[in-house]
Amino acid sequence: MENPVVSYDDDSIVCYDDSIVFRGQKHEVGLHPEWKKLFNKAAKINYYFHPETKKRYSLDKAEEAIKAGAVPVSDRRRKFSKDSYIFAKDSYIEFRFNDLYEDIGSSRYRKGLDELVNQSCHRVFTYRSDSEKRSRNHIEAMRQRLKRHWKVSSYEHNSIIFDEALGKALLKNLFPYNQDKTRSPGETIYIKGFNSSESILVKVYDVSKKEVYNRSVVKIEVTLRKDWLKTNGMREIKEFTLQPVIQKKIETTLKREWRNVFKKAGLIKECSKVMGTTQMDLFDEMADQRNTLEEVLYRMDQNDKEVKQLKMNQKKIMEHIGMDKQQQPKD
Repeated sequence: MENPVVSYDDDSIVCYDDSIVFRGQKHEVGLHPEWKKLFNKAAKINYYFHPETKKRYSLDKAEEAIKAGAVPVSDRRRKFSKDSYIFAKDSYIEFRFNDLYEDIGSSRYRKGLDELVNQSCHRVFTYRSDSEKRSRNHIEAMRQRLKRHWKVSSYEHNSIIFDEALGKALLKNLFPYNQDKTRSPGETIYIKGFNSSESILVKVYDVSKKEVYNRSVVKIEVTLRKDWLKTNGMREIKEFTLQPVIQKKIETTLKREWRNVFKKAGLIKECSKVMGTTQMDLFDEMADQRNTLEEVLYRMDQNDKEVKQLKMNQKKIMEHIGMDKQQQPKD
């Protein structure tokens, strides 16, 4: 499926979400006894673990661990859509949805529920009866499990800047503020959260290298991590319904981070011109529901319908005019 963000082409800023992570503890979520058979083991070793002594060895003590009889421990993952996976690591398991933009108009909570039901049908998670798969009882049982044992641990919000000049100026002016000093000009700029202990990650980069745009297009990515979600009462999955609704709940933080980005770059005035608003109202305008991808695509669809209807009306009028001409008496 084509990324719907790519199909939108206008000199403005559009907001959408791309990724959400649901996390649960392995001993609580009802894993099937044979779930590991359905997962691929990652090549990367995280640490070593001795099953009898329960001792854990870090990678720098690999030799000691092997001699003691400890076994390597790696993440396990199972792919369930184009860019989305279930990850199993340490004591927890995660659903990582990385394609939210493909589900315009759908609840993120519902997306999680549907996938939990689906994976229980594949015996990743247990359910009492195979004969009741996808029944009302099955869905309700998974709904209760989702509410009780799963929490949101990460949520990624994106703002796409379609104005090429503004985007390039943003990358250029922000480069000195990159927390990752190994990066070269033009590469991803970490404004906040390069240290994973920070509760918010903010980075800016050119996405035209990944997506098929006809020009340079820059993204501001704001990822809210577990600590932020916990502090702000947003760890419950029920809080994550439609993207515009979620954006409204987190807009205070989004506007603060956007202001920080454009202030560092010295481009608040230029951005307000692109958005057709004042500097004072700029970030309210960016956060307005009208500028979410869902609303933008809805307006585009309505315009397409209006154009189609107009063409149909024109055709009827021309046909009617043609009939009138045929009915006119000849001299």
